[in-house]
Amino acid sequence: MKGSAKANKLFRNFFLWIRSKEFLVFLFFFIVSGFFWVTQAIKEPAEMEVDVIVKLVGKPKKVKVIDKKNWADTLKVSVRDKGYNLLGYYFDKVNPIEVRFASYAKEDGKIVVPNSEIVKLLKRRLKRSTEIVVVKPDKLEASYNYGESKKVKVVLNGELKEADRYFIVSTRIIPDSVEIFAMQSQLAGIDSVMTQQLKIPPISESMTRKLYLQKINDVGFETNMVTLEVKVDVRKDASIEVPIIPINVPDSITLHFQPSVVSVSYVIGSSNLEAIRPEDFEVVGDYKEIDSVDTDKISLKLRRYPVLVKRPRLANESVEYSIEKH
Repeated sequence: MKGSAKANKLFRNFFLWIRSKEFLVFLFFFIVSGFFWVTQAIKEPAEMEVDVIVKLVGKPKKVKVIDKKNWADTLKVSVRDKGYNLLGYYFDKVNPIEVRFASYAKEDGKIVVPNSEIVKLLKRRLKRSTEIVVVKPDKLEASYNYGESKKVKVVLNGELKEADRYFIVSTRIIPDSVEIFAMQSQLAGIDSVMTQQLKIPPISESMTRKLYLQKINDVGFETNMVTLEVKVDVRKDASIEVPIIPINVPDSITLHFQPSVVSVSYVIGSSNLEAIRPEDFEVVGDYKEIDSVDTDKISLKLRRYPVLVKRPRLANESVEYSIEKH
């Protein structure tokens, strides 16, 4: 029995050795055939996309590039060549092309590099056998000036509305003004820049949001993004009694009002409710209106109110008056 088991074991080992030998032979021929396939493949023409960096050189220090919306710092170049040449581009990046400012800058403040010039510059960096199929973008264009700039206000493009029972305490754009760069003739006509259009539902909580500035052709910005900060509070309806102040009254008389105070109602955030005082408002009655209007009442005007309140309203638009002569 022991001899039979030993024989079976030798037979199995021999069979496994035969099979492993067959596998090794198969693996050898698979590798050899793969090698020949790759060798043939890299001899065939193929296409690939390579990235080529663009460098603007020779620009005078006082010149500022202000609008690069049609300019790319990296070109996407589709090339066609034999496989082994394309492998070279895969392992070694193509050297950057250099765009000389003096060669392509125009008097109208534009730098324009047409497709034909881009192709010429690229061919200096590629192998002679390489064919350029497509270049993206197909041309380069930017604007420049000689340092002319101007500070302008940033304007929010959109309307902020509070949700029911809520109150917008403050709205801030940071920064509230930006420096812009353009030709002097264009700067003269620009007083402000607008943010991207803001579309949001009525606000019920404080928020911070990044907003891009709207682009203007041939104008560069020191920054293309601002921050919008909106603080929101619970809304409270409130009112306060404010004394009426006579104005434009001759020294020889005294102007009296009946009553001498008027109620001013307004909307405010609950956290600022206790901060409001009567002296924060100014309600006036103008003596000059008495001569122009034949009535026993004088009109009232709310001439000043705190920035923390919204929609201030006078309970009475006019009051009775009397004149005391000295």
